[in-house]
Amino acid sequence: MKRLLLKCFLVIALMGAYNQNASAQVHLTIDSLINFPDTAIVGQSYPVAIRVKNIGNTPYQGPLQIGLMRDSLFKYLYFNSNPSVIILPNDTLTLYTTNTGIFGFVFDSTVFRAGNNVVVVWPYSNQSILFDSLTTNVYVDFTTGVRNLPYENNIMLYPNPFTDELMISMVDGKPIDRVRIFSLQGVKVYDEKPFNKRLKLEGLNTGCYLMDAETKDGKHFYRKIIKE
Repeated sequence: MKRLLLKCFLVIALMGAYNQNASAQVHLTIDSLINFPDTAIVGQSYPVAIRVKNIGNTPYQGPLQIGLMRDSLFKYLYFNSNPSVIILPNDTLTLYTTNTGIFGFVFDSTVFRAGNNVVVVWPYSNQSILFDSLTTNVYVDFTTGVRNLPYENNIMLYPNPFTDELMISMVDGKPIDRVRIFSLQGVKVYDEKPFNKRLKLEGLNTGCYLMDAETKDGKHFYRKIIKE
């Protein structure tokens, strides 16, 4: 009887150990995107960082990639093929992006289209792990430097260069619903909706900017503007 009880105890203990081991799991998630632009100019490098968190109950150690996808087009935000990445349970690790040997991430026309892009970011490993993705929106601008984009002649600006105020209207009289202004690094510095023909920009630093005027039917018109 004692031997039978001992065998039963050993079987239960082994089953418990097996279940505990079976429930051990790495689970990586994108905790946050750092310096990720809401508007990006094609060809410019952005010093993006990604914070990855292990919400599982097992440490992760090994190679790690951060993937980025728009529709079916894919590229890496971060690629590490050696086993130096270690993330303990409930801990985070910030990864600084590199893209084709350049520090930072470069948005290019092979993956991104002009206008709004719904982008999915996720951690990937060649090991068997659970992972979660993060979805973000990036408005991609095909401007090169300060070159004006097409359709610029459909917008009337006065004055440009300007000091404190800028008047904007469409040549065809269509109402402008929203105006956004971006630095040449893709950082949004002004956003007004609804728009009523006059921008008050006293607080804007002197320099060149990209203006995006959006009509009520969803069309975008771009101009280079200069603050004196």
